[in-house]
Amino acid sequence: MGPVIIATDRLNLRSWTIEDAPLLVELFEDTQVSRFINDGQPISLESAQLFMTRYERLQRERGWCRWALELAEQPGRLAGFCGFGCTFAPEIELGWTLRSDLWGRGLATEAARAAIAYGFETVGFSRIVSAVSPDNIRSAAVAERLGMRPDGHIEFEHHRLVRYALDNPGPIPAADPRYVRHCDGEPAGRTLAAADATGS
Repeated sequence: MGPVIIATDRLNLRSWTIEDAPLLVELFEDTQVSRFINDGQPISLESAQLFMTRYERLQRERGWCRWALELAEQPGRLAGFCGFGCTFAPEIELGWTLRSDLWGRGLATEAARAAIAYGFETVGFSRIVSAVSPDNIRSAAVAERLGMRPDGHIEFEHHRLVRYALDNPGPIPAADPRYVRHCDGEPAGRTLAAADATGS
C-alpha cells in the first residue's frame, strides 16, 4: 500500500503502487465506470502503468495528483481514484472515479470534498474545475454537492463537457515550495482520468 496523503472517515487517498496496475485495468473493464472517462473502452496493463507513472511524477514534482482511492477498511484494494490533473491546463481539474459496486454511498463526494480541502488549504489553489458529461447525472450531482457551479463548457476529443468551477473561499495559504499551484507547461494530452468522473 502506498503512503496515505489524505484520510477521511471512510477513505484513504494514497500514492500508487505497482500492485494497483491490474486493479486499475479491472476498474476499466466495468463499462459503467469507463463509459464517461474512456468512451467505454477497457485499458491495457501498459496504459494503466503509464497512468500511474504520470501521476506519481506529478505527486513528486507538484505535491498533488490523482491519488489511488481505497476504503479505509480495505487497505490495498483499489476503490477508484480521485484528485487533480492538468488535462485542461492552465486550469486545475478535479476528477473522481469509483467502482460501480460502491456507488450510492456518498464516497465520491467524500473523497472529492477532502481533495478540495487539501487543494485549497494545503496547496493553495485559487480555483478548481471539473469537466462533466451532460449525460452523467451522478457526477453532476457530486459537483453540485461540492458547491461547484456550471461555468461554461469544455470541448474535449469531440465531446462537449460542462465545466463546473469552485473558487477558493480563502484565505489562501502562504506559498510552500513543496507544492506547485498551477499547470503551466503541462501538456493537455489525453489521460485516462480526463473528460469526466463517475460515482456518487
